[in-house]
Amino acid sequence: VDILKKIKVLVTGVLFSCFAFAGDDNTINIIQVGPGDDLELTITQEGFNNDIFFSIGDGDDLIIDMMQVGNNNEIGWANDAPSWGSGAAWGGDVDYDDQNIKLWQNCTKNSSCNKNDIQFHISYGTDNKLWWSQGYIIDDRNDTNWSKDNTEGGGHNVTIDIHGSD
Repeated sequence: VDILKKIKVLVTGVLFSCFAFAGDDNTINIIQVGPGDDLELTITQEGFNNDIFFSIGDGDDLIIDMMQVGNNNEIGWANDAPSWGSGAAWGGDVDYDDQNIKLWQNCTKNSSCNKNDIQFHISYGTDNKLWWSQGYIIDDRNDTNWSKDNTEGGGHNVTIDIHGSD
């Protein structure tokens, strides 16, 4: 009887340890830099192994809307090639004036999704706007109600570095 009890305890411990060490987590890491202003931030991540990391610069009228659907998506400062890292120390990775940024990514291949990666540094501008999409269908450049591309395998990479005004 003691052996059955020990086996039950061992099996229960093994089952709980499987749940405790899941490695496909979604992460969000944002470093706010400077005064702020009118930030309105919306993030939706559906799936696993999705990462968002970036610093939000000085501010003004920021509205940032990020969505990652599927698996193995990344939005953030340039940590791959080129690899300039976080702009927190020098005001990069979105900075100031009238930004309205929307970055969406999608992969429909479940666990076999290749990595989608959007790296950016927008800094110093006045009337900034940026729409970007990977794995969505864009019918009209002025319409951001994008529809999913349901045969998307990922593997897209874009590095965005915008300076200037308007």
